[in-house]
Amino acid sequence: MIKYSIIIPVYNGYPYITTCINTIIKQNYNNYEIIISDDHSTDYTPIYLQNLKIDKIKVVKPPVKLSMSEHWEFALSHAKGKWLMFLGQDDGLQTNFFELAEKCT
Repeated sequence: MIKYSIIIPVYNGYPYITTCINTIIKQNYNNYEIIISDDHSTDYTPIYLQNLKIDKIKVVKPPVKLSMSEHWEFALSHAKGKWLMFLGQDDGLQTNFFELAEKCT
């Protein structure tokens, strides 16, 4: 079972999303998934996401452009983890996030 689902709703988030993803995948922890939901971005974001080849990342896209709250709900519906976390496309995790989270769970 996946322990952590990190949900990242995105709209025109390139190049911020690259840094956001790197703060997660460069950590020394593996029991997580990243759900990235692209809400019909018009910048380079869809191309970047299409070329991601990281098995922990699942990219989804709603069938139509959604409001912010609808988009967050859509992204959330794809998560399978025991613990759920939303992360903004221009945010990141601190270097020892999973280490600290494991002490609390």
